[in-house]
Amino acid sequence: MNHFKFGDEYFNKMKILKLNPPNQVHWECVDGDKEWIGTNLSFELEERDGITFLKFSHLNWAEESEFFGFCSHHWGRFLDSLKSLCETGKGQPFIK
Repeated sequence: MNHFKFGDEYFNKMKILKLNPPNQVHWECVDGDKEWIGTNLSFELEERDGITFLKFSHLNWAEESEFFGFCSHHWGRFLDSLKSLCETGKGQPFIK
């Protein structure tokens, strides 16, 4: 089980469904934000011609709510920050 905290109060707990280090992890959210519970997240790395690609999915949402849009936007921000961290050593982590 993985427990991720964002700030003092927000958290999500993830059950590992699949783990193939170092290229793949799939999770199911089992606790935390009610709209996340039951959703599945996957991160898969693939190298092509010396370039590493990340395929990310956050699936099985009950509905495309306003919160779904909020999360989609912020996943983009966090993944862009991760890219910057890997390429330059500087990212922009979650800020309270």
